Amino acid sequence: MVATWLLAAALLPAARAQINVMAPSSLAAQFPGGRIMGSTTTIGAPFYGERVLGQLVYGRSSSGSAPHCTAEDYELPPPMEVDSTRYQGEKEVRLINIAVVMRGGCAFSTKVRVAAEKGAHAVVIIDKPDSPYTRRQMNDVIVAEDAYVEDIHIPSIFICKSDGNLILDAFAKTQGPIVVELAWNVPTKTVVTVDQWMSSASSESLRFLQSFAPKRRILNQVLRYQPHFTVFSMGSGGSAQTTSKLCTDMSGKYCAEDPDGDGPVEGKDVLEEDLRQLCLHDQTKVRGRSRQYQDHPTPPEFDKYWSYIEQFQNKCPITDAAGDESKQFGPVCSYQLMRDVGLSEADIRSIRECADVSRNTEEPRAAEEPHGLVP
Repeated sequence: MVATWLLAAALLPAARAQINVMAPSSLAAQFPGGRIMGSTTTIGAPFYGERVLGQLVYGRSSSGSAPHCTAEDYELPPPMEVDSTRYQGEKEVRLINIAVVMRGGCAFSTKVRVAAEKGAHAVVIIDKPDSPYTRRQMNDVIVAEDAYVEDIHIPSIFICKSDGNLILDAFAKTQGPIVVELAWNVPTKTVVTVDQWMSSASSESLRFLQSFAPKRRILNQVLRYQPHFTVFSMGSGGSAQTTSKLCTDMSGKYCAEDPDGDGPVEGKDVLEEDLRQLCLHDQTKVRGRSRQYQDHPTPPEFDKYWSYIEQFQNKCPITDAAGDESKQFGPVCSYQLMRDVGLSEADIRSIRECADVSRNTEEPRAAEEPHGLVP
């Protein structure tokens, strides 16, 4: 699977990774409660809900620009002999081998793969020195796949540079083993926020949302969903003809890709539908939902957005329907579908005003607001 390297608070709260420092006590004392909070990467297979004992091992990199990126760059020392019953009571367990590596120079997946080939059972990745991420921000960082990862089967944790430096100092000063307990705690009794970036003209996005809608209804109040739409700026660099087709106006500030080449739908049409869907979502969602809905069906007002999304691709496809605007991508079909899913004329008037491109692009709202188009 190939994906883009991502550091974002896209899914909150994530399944947080926790490193409990068991020994030496001098190192444990340098962390709040003896714990290091990190972000579980989506590379490999985290032990969700489990706790495992392991020993940190570190091999100094010979490369300053691309540390721990190749097998030749470093060697992992063998783990020291440790009486695991000191940390697990009377139960004898085998301590896993946890490699510590530095971020930078190559994909996270490359570092994890190399460490796995050297015998590591898990990997701790220390953030690079010039990174802005702090200890507190690690809870809200998601590290997604950045390359092919189907052959990686060990978990990895990303920690901030300040905590990483304390571990590196301990390697230099401590003669005994550094023993830690790894724990991946799955969040419970909380609300998860899902932010999705897409295009209203993307068939892949719409197919996903069709399949996701029933699950969204089941999850109801424990999941908060917010759509975002892809917008780019051409500025003054585009031709007048291109700008007029892809952008809301000739300023070229808010533009979208043409989804069908020489077909009837243009980028500016996509932007208008993006806004309609944003406004539909914002104006029909139930605000301040409480636990009273736990054992009851999803409130009807909340369901209208998802009913619209489920039917949109089939009822308003990107096609030339012989001039019948009620059966193709565009405002006529969009507003008719809103009526079909139960919106009143008053609701539709409000959505029309909300989705007015000229009003929204003259004074675009901040990125966290659901209305304005922000490139």
